[in-house]
Parts: sequence; structure tokens; C-alpha cells
Amino acid sequence: MPTDPYSPSPVGPYVPGGPGPYGPPPTPPRKSNLGKVLLIVGAVLLVIVAACCGGFFIIARNASNSVVSSINATATAIAATVSAEEGTASSLLTPTTTVAPTTSAPSNQQGPSPSGSPIATSASAIVTKIQMADQVNDVTPTHLTSTFKTHQTIYAAFEIKSGSSGYMVAKWYLNNVHAFDNKVLQVKPSYDAGYFAGYYNLAGQGAVEIYWCTTSDCSDAQLAQVATFTVEESS
Repeated sequence: MPTDPYSPSPVGPYVPGGPGPYGPPPTPPRKSNLGKVLLIVGAVLLVIVAACCGGFFIIARNASNSVVSSINATATAIAATVSAEEGTASSLLTPTTTVAPTTSAPSNQQGPSPSGSPIATSASAIVTKIQMADQVNDVTPTHLTSTFKTHQTIYAAFEIKSGSSGYMVAKWYLNNVHAFDNKVLQVKPSYDAGYFAGYYNLAGQGAVEIYWCTTSDCSDAQLAQVATFTVEESS
């Protein structure tokens, strides 16, 4: 049969799985991933910034809380708080005036220590006396009492053996539960008297223990004196 010069060329054989009769289609241009990369990087940076801000907020909040807790310290759930007036020790070797204290009740009711610690003879020979008062002149108690009101400043005035050098700390209790401590006082040889002060937010049976120490952190504290008192609800 004569060949038609105008007929299309015959199609070659096609094998399944092989290339099609017309060859593979052209590969489409590859899309750029730059947008996705930038989006991911932006999200990561946002998370990092948020985390940093959150960390700063937590640090700032914790710092604020630490300041608040030091000002309004409540040592236990009984809500006994340290007075803003910290205990002080002063020299009374050359007092300018002598004020005789008045009293409406026994000023020094000794009792068993709430902590269970025994009184050390060596410590009580240095801290020789404790008196509870609601008024003082310098460091001399002027009104002795064993009954106080809530939120009223309570003074635990004490006398020290002249020439003694060391440290003191007071621990306060309410209903036999430890409530708070005063700052450690440094006692110099010229000091012979002083006081610790505090107040309570709740009524109950109070007590204060005074310790004598030879180290500045009172790690070797020995119980020198203890006094008990009553805290009544303010009217």
C-alpha cells in the first residue's frame, strides 16, 4: 500500500509504567518557601519575647511580694506580726532621768517556756531580769502590766549584767505557737538595759523568750528569760 506523505508518523510502542508516548509533562516552577520560613521565624520570636516578658513580670512580682512580706510579715496563721518598732538595746549607765514604773498587775509572770527549752544558768546570769510593759521611757519601762490589747505595742524590757558583750534575740508566742522573732541585737559592754517590742493581731495567751548568744546569727542561743502575758481583743 503506498504511503501517504501527509499522514502522521506512527506512534511508537507504549510500555505500562514507562514514559508516555508524548514524554513527561514539563516540571512546574518551584514555589519559594521564603514566606513560610519568615512566618515560622516570626512566630518563634514572638514566643521568645512573650516568655521574656512573662519572666520579667514574675521576677518583678516576686520582688514586690518580698518587699511587702518584709513590711507586713505574718510569721504564722495566727496573724501575729512584728511591730514596726524593732527591739533596741541602749546604755543606761548615765540616765538623764529616773522614772519609777507603775503597775496594775504582776509584770513578770514566769512560766514554762513554750519552746520547751530550759533556762540556761549562764545566760540568765547575763540577762538578769525581764519586765512586760505597755509604756517605756527610753528603754526603762514606766507602766508594767501583764495584760495587753490586740494591735497594742508590747515591750519586753530586760536588764543586762554590766560589762557583757554578745547578742540577744526574742521569740514571741501566742497560745504556745511560735509567732515571730525580733531582730538580733548586738550588746556592747556599756549596755545594761534594753527592750524587745511587738504586737499581736489576735487575742490569746502570749509569751516571750529572750535568748543570749555569743555569735551574730544566734546559732548558739541559750534561753535566758521567759515571761507570759495575756492579749485581749481590742474593744
